[in-house]
Amino acid sequence: MNFKNFKNLIINLSKQGILVFVTLAVLYPLFFVLITSFKTNDEFYQNIWLPGKVFHFENYIMAWIKGNLGLYTLNSIIVVTSSIFLITLFSIFAGYSLAKLLKKGSSTITTIILSTMMIPNEATIVLLFALMVRLGTINTRANLIIVYVGWSLALSTYIFKNFFLSLPKELSEAAKIDGCNEFQVFTKIMIPNSKPAIATVIIFNFITLWGEFLWALLTVSDKNIKTIPLGLFTFQNQYSTQWGPLSASISITIIPLILVFVYFQKYFIEGMTSGAIKG
Repeated sequence: MNFKNFKNLIINLSKQGILVFVTLAVLYPLFFVLITSFKTNDEFYQNIWLPGKVFHFENYIMAWIKGNLGLYTLNSIIVVTSSIFLITLFSIFAGYSLAKLLKKGSSTITTIILSTMMIPNEATIVLLFALMVRLGTINTRANLIIVYVGWSLALSTYIFKNFFLSLPKELSEAAKIDGCNEFQVFTKIMIPNSKPAIATVIIFNFITLWGEFLWALLTVSDKNIKTIPLGLFTFQNQYSTQWGPLSASISITIIPLILVFVYFQKYFIEGMTSGAIKG
């Protein structure tokens, strides 16, 4: 083996070693939470890093029933799915309009939309709270949905605009030659081809909104409409020293995130590589 081949071998082994290390660093915290969710407190303190000898499934029952996570999960599903549906609906129309319909001013409007992302959500909370009080939506699911949609529209619109710009003009031109009007081009050509962008928007917003805590904490006190983050906060305060049930509750909240990403990952990767989030 000559020096060049030896050097390439060392480089490849180093790259693979880094990838293995990063993979373990990402996956082990999930594994740690999972194995802890099946332990009693005694087993946890006896052997923190490895699984226990017996799997205690009652931790999940305790988290689901006593921790009321079933209700909190349902509330999160209702709020997050409703928000994402509205975000996707509004932003796909806005993105298409900015990319294909507006001949002048599209760049200016896009800049204005993106400039709103420079303002932290926390900076607008006081004004939003006052607005929601006037609207009478405090302590309702509508309060969460309206604010979540407002916070997420800018980035989602930007994603759709850039994705539609990346599609070849020949698609719409061919459809118009066949007799389609602008709305038919949008519904029959553009939307079916925008699955990567839709998946990107869904994944980004689902991850963000599923774990949103501050706004929900400030505006929701009714336990019947509390979402997962508030439920975890309450459960942690009540069972902070019981690591098994606490880890079980965390595991339950992670499952929807994993399922959504696994389901949409194919389209998400296509969106990342086809210009869905390019500037």
